[in-house]
Amino acid sequence: MEVNYNKKNNTLIIELKIYETDYVRKLPNRKYSSRLKAWTAPCIRFNAKHIKDNWYNLEFIRFSIEAKNAIEQTLDILKIIKKDFPNSYPYKMKPRDYQKKGLDFIYSLTICALYMATGSGKSKTVIDKLACHYIEGKIDSILMVCPCSIRQVWITQFKEHCPIGYDIIIAELKTAKNLREINEFIDAKTNTLKVIVVGIESLQLEKSKAMLVCKKYMEECEPAVVVDEAHDIKNPTASRSKNLFKITRNAPYRIVMTGTPVSQGILDLYGLFNFLDPNIIGIGDFWSFKNRYSILEEMQISGRSIKKVVGPKNVNELMEIIKPFTYQVTKSEAAAELPDKIRLCRYVNMTKEQQKIYNDIRIERVTEIDKAKKEQSYTVAINNVLAAYTALQQICGGFVSRKTGVYKNNGDEIRETIEVVKGKNNPKILEIKRVIDELDDSEQIIIWCKFRSEAFCLAQELKGYRTDKFKYDSVVYLDKTAEQRISIEEQMNNKEIRYFISTPNSGGTGLTMNTCAYVIYFSNSQRLLFREQSEDRCHRIGQQRNVTYIDIIMQNTVDEKIIDSLKNKKDLSEYVKTCLGSKIELL
Repeated sequence: MEVNYNKKNNTLIIELKIYETDYVRKLPNRKYSSRLKAWTAPCIRFNAKHIKDNWYNLEFIRFSIEAKNAIEQTLDILKIIKKDFPNSYPYKMKPRDYQKKGLDFIYSLTICALYMATGSGKSKTVIDKLACHYIEGKIDSILMVCPCSIRQVWITQFKEHCPIGYDIIIAELKTAKNLREINEFIDAKTNTLKVIVVGIESLQLEKSKAMLVCKKYMEECEPAVVVDEAHDIKNPTASRSKNLFKITRNAPYRIVMTGTPVSQGILDLYGLFNFLDPNIIGIGDFWSFKNRYSILEEMQISGRSIKKVVGPKNVNELMEIIKPFTYQVTKSEAAAELPDKIRLCRYVNMTKEQQKIYNDIRIERVTEIDKAKKEQSYTVAINNVLAAYTALQQICGGFVSRKTGVYKNNGDEIRETIEVVKGKNNPKILEIKRVIDELDDSEQIIIWCKFRSEAFCLAQELKGYRTDKFKYDSVVYLDKTAEQRISIEEQMNNKEIRYFISTPNSGGTGLTMNTCAYVIYFSNSQRLLFREQSEDRCHRIGQQRNVTYIDIIMQNTVDEKIIDSLKNKKDLSEYVKTCLGSKIELL
């Protein structure tokens, strides 16, 4: 048997006799190439470790010098020599104990994941680390990648925490002037730390302006790359993930930050650590990862056989692999002084009309809804299970949407929203009013809705409802600019607005509203990430009161299933966090 190495694609080429096939089949990741008439195996950590442990002592296996060097380098590349964060660093704001421990942990790492709870100060930790590396001459710039909605937040964070001279710009590329300014920023010769903040959404297209700017920045400077709210790149097949991976491969430092590493399932971890370095997990492609770390169940759908993920496996092994590169801070560790979370559920029943439409969609997938003037009716037809599930949740909120056959210029179909029950008779809105009646009239309330139509209807029904002590009744927080975002946050914290109404997708990140101690969920997304982020808008450092969360649940409907689903995902998420935080051997 002969083992050679192809440097171009980092692949081991294995030529063998047919009776030697069993040896190569035991490699974690390999395939046969009919073109080469040989087996190929990516030179990744799992393969390299197996070969060193099992093949090196076999005399009939011959390795080329290049192959042996590649195997040794793969095993050595992730070795870590730990050093504490320099005491001489000129902090602008003294770090908390857990932040100092975090800086000591990640200082020597060129790749790392910060799994720090929302509100625990992970932004400061990253800024201090990279500012220190700038002082040491290891980097000259930073590429900060985050959701567009929180780009402005990083301007504030650098102002509060960066102790050295810096220049920062948001890559807002809507006009030719914007593009010219950002190019001038990249080309400028300065003696300060350069920071470009770019929205992850703008990296969707490979030839977008943002992608071209980032490529130029990576080529002309030596930026460290930080991905905030890194769960946005957890899908390795998504265009934004692949594009970001492609342009930042040679960055001297790569950091991912998120408070929720596992929001959907164990597979979320692959994309994050693949971005940092494929050799951390070291198993190769996503499908190999999926087979090793998830339980797959074969199902028949429309005559086709598919494999569905039904749970995780080998979790302890995976946790041991990623622990050396992961610093975690839980909410309780970050702020032991934070008050408790109190959780309540309020159950309501559908109106007769809601129940009829709900049952029609659930059983028949089609329903008729009378128009207000009774002249004719709307027909709502559903053609798949997912659409039916969404429609059932909409009906619980008092409306349903349907296709119109009319399309926008961008190709998206315009959907028509049909009121199933009037706002004044909506059981969920009536229950929310009862909750408000039970509270002091000076209490501000955050209300989260999954659907935009719910938010607008709710704001209309709460207009003038027990708001005498406030300057404004409510704000519907959707599609806001950075300036509007800052203004609304100030108004909430100055107690000028009573009701903050939004969707977790729009308002669930980048806001601090510690004057609120009551949060109502009109409806929920099944994404644990959205739930946890929205909860932490007011349960963070600075909150002085217990925070009460109230779910408005329609009985015997999908609402109850969604709450159960969130609980199950929470259980897995907590298990992963417990493993990462464990100081003893994982069992």
